[in-house]
Amino acid sequence: MNHRSARRGNARLATIVMLVVVFVPMVLLPSYSIAAPPVVADPYPGRDGFFGIVGEDPYYEWNTDTIKFKGDVNKVLLENMVKQMAASGASWVRIEFFAEYGEVYGPGPIKWEKYDWFITDLCPRYHMNILGLLSYGIVRDTNPTYLLNKVNESVDAADGSNAFIRGFANRAAEIAGHYQGYVAAWEIINEPNSNSNLDFITKGQQQRIYADRMAAIMALTYPRLKQIKGDVPVVLGGLINTSGAYPDNYDVPYLRQLYASQYTAKAGYTAGRGGAPWDVVADHPYELKAAEIPGHVRQMYEVMKQAGEGNKKIWVTETGEQAPVPNVPESGIIPVSDAEAKQTAFLSDTYAGLMKQRDFVERVFWFKYEDFATTGNTVGAQYGLAGFKRDGDYPGEPFPRKDALRAYASLARPAALPTAPEDPDKPTATDGRWFPETKHWIAGPFRTYWERNGGVNRFGLPRTSVYTSAGTVVQIFERARFEWHPENAGTDSEVLLGLLGLVTTRTRTFSTATRPQFDTPDLFPVPAGVQPLPTATPLPTATPLPTATPKPKPTTKPGSTPAPTTKPDDTPEPLPGPPPGPPPYSGLYFAETQHTLTGPFLKFWKQGGGLPVFGFPISEPMIEKNADDGKMYTVQYFERTRLE
Repeated sequence: MNHRSARRGNARLATIVMLVVVFVPMVLLPSYSIAAPPVVADPYPGRDGFFGIVGEDPYYEWNTDTIKFKGDVNKVLLENMVKQMAASGASWVRIEFFAEYGEVYGPGPIKWEKYDWFITDLCPRYHMNILGLLSYGIVRDTNPTYLLNKVNESVDAADGSNAFIRGFANRAAEIAGHYQGYVAAWEIINEPNSNSNLDFITKGQQQRIYADRMAAIMALTYPRLKQIKGDVPVVLGGLINTSGAYPDNYDVPYLRQLYASQYTAKAGYTAGRGGAPWDVVADHPYELKAAEIPGHVRQMYEVMKQAGEGNKKIWVTETGEQAPVPNVPESGIIPVSDAEAKQTAFLSDTYAGLMKQRDFVERVFWFKYEDFATTGNTVGAQYGLAGFKRDGDYPGEPFPRKDALRAYASLARPAALPTAPEDPDKPTATDGRWFPETKHWIAGPFRTYWERNGGVNRFGLPRTSVYTSAGTVVQIFERARFEWHPENAGTDSEVLLGLLGLVTTRTRTFSTATRPQFDTPDLFPVPAGVQPLPTATPLPTATPLPTATPKPKPTTKPGSTPAPTTKPDDTPEPLPGPPPGPPPYSGLYFAETQHTLTGPFLKFWKQGGGLPVFGFPISEPMIEKNADDGKMYTVQYFERTRLE
């Protein structure tokens, strides 16, 4: 895909070399040789060669950190990239080569130190195969001979070449010779059938390399690269599915034109072989839905079969879908956005469809690993599986991750996912505890915290291995997310619980509560940082009503029978007092979230560890259906959990 500002790689040319009639002196290969690749154990064995990723080019990381790597490539950033690619299951990385500017009499030189460490040291240590892209950028300079539009100028040799094509072939051979034994395949020219730089230079008059010129490039370059190392595949540069201004600019008709070119036929005859001057055809099936890509790639293969080349394979050296880098909330838990979900679905569906065609689709490269850097107000392309942080200390992982990176690993190396079962015979630490129910270990500070604070009844069983997320070491349990904070080592805050309640309710709004008046003070100790509810003002004591004045006893005449005494039930009853108040009730009011905590939720919150374990309440109690059993329960949400 054409990209860097719009699409990096517009001005990139794949290098191709062939020995035919050459009017420019051959560029000599370097006089020094590079040592053989180091023999090291694969840190991520079992990767499938089907999976590749387009990575950040070392060229663009030269002198980006003038403190740690002045006059060098940013080795920390590049190693983090390759390590994460390998850990996620990729076994191939595509990088592009570029010449320097400044030469007057020839194409600009290649600055080998921009590539040597990456190619000869880093990638071998991670058993990462390199697909080297040799595109327009390997011949560029102030010399007008190597302006991009010169590629389409008239030919002056029987092999269909011109000065630009011959210079390109020389440079391709120079690079291939320098990295002999280190680069696993060479891709020649990026998207020759559609190039925005060529369109710009020619003011819209040309958008592609003419098919005959591209055929001549391959015819001249292919045999020279095969002479350097015959078992290294030469890939016909990725033809992009886009129309542009030409009706036949799509990849399928352009491939037909390449097969029909007289220079393709001559190359096959000259080389003493019955085929075109390439081992693999590369395609970039953009502007298609995921479900359409397998059928489109099969159309490419049908063209190959019609040309008698059904024995060759197709590599999809670019496919992708954009999604902005997600924002990282205060919780550190990154929810999946709608754009990420769309990117994830595209990746999963594209790979699933192409994996069913492995009889002729040999490799697929996702475009790309990282989002492009932003410059000023221009937002870079967002095809990456992760963002890249380039200021300060570089993280040891892609950050922020996108959900598509998880999807990629689930296909390329499922064992890389934290949810993958762990080996019961290999504990992660000497104090590990194994749970056969979920096939995961807990150990170290996580085990200590789990056992001291309620264990399975409170947190459930471990559901993942220990992994790093957004720079924090975490482990997921059935009811909690444990986070390790080494800066708090030796304190009660060394392990904290993730703010799962905030994440799961991020799209909901709860009504807040006003400070209530309770009839009794709090019956529990008040944790530090929590504002207790004020005790209610006692009700005034009722003033008793005056008792009734007893009636005088009647007098009796002498000798008469005394009058009967007054019956007890004839005594007037006092008037009733005020009705009894509500039963004793206690609670807490949290000014931080404007919510209350009362009754059984308060009791459980207190006994279960309070603020460090559950966080502040973020809702009032409410009735909700439990998604697992379909029953209605009274629930209350907290920053770190949901109580039911």
